[in-house]
Amino acid sequence: TALLLAAANGQVGTLEALLAAGVVKEARNIREETALMRAARKGHVGTLEALLAAGANMEAKDNIGRTALMLAACKGHVATAKILIPHDVNGINALMSVASDDDDEAIKTAAILLEAGADGVTTLLDLARQGSHQGLERLIKAGADKAKNTQGKTALMLAVEMTTASGNDSEMALKALEALLLAGADTEVKDNEGKTAKAHAIELANLGNEKALLAFEAASQKSFASWLR
Repeated sequence: TALLLAAANGQVGTLEALLAAGVVKEARNIREETALMRAARKGHVGTLEALLAAGANMEAKDNIGRTALMLAACKGHVATAKILIPHDVNGINALMSVASDDDDEAIKTAAILLEAGADGVTTLLDLARQGSHQGLERLIKAGADKAKNTQGKTALMLAVEMTTASGNDSEMALKALEALLLAGADTEVKDNEGKTAKAHAIELANLGNEKALLAFEAASQKSFASWLR
């Protein structure tokens, strides 16, 4: 349709005129792409913003299940992905989807999402709690293990901290910590105080909570045993 063409070609004036005339903003092409998806896929910020302002559906998916954000990321458009991420639970939905994709381009797509500001910390913790080893490995290869929250903490550091919780919460945190370590999360990343996740684990051990430190040692032994094989 004319709207999809305007969106894909970055013709903001034409697109706005069509929207004002009442065209259907969720019209789709043969690939089930909407105008928002076309703007995202082509990296056109102007038409993308105009469509978002008009209330275009961010959750719509094409014929293979990709949203506008995922299309922007898989085409390498950081600027458009950055605009879309706040509309997608800080990019967590897109990262989770990419983590479950065994496509060769999944890691590159994840890296673009992370560069654009997607929440790699929360996503890694969610995957770790689920025990999704392949998903963790994909996002770690994309650099999610180096992502930090607003307090300067990585997913690995937060998992260490959460082992101090009581009951089932502590066990879940320990499971997440072990999963992150075995998937290859970077243990050398430092927080705002210059401390690594293992340094925090040692501090906890000195206070009488050795769970996290023991997890580091167990993961190290498993990795060494795997290397010997």
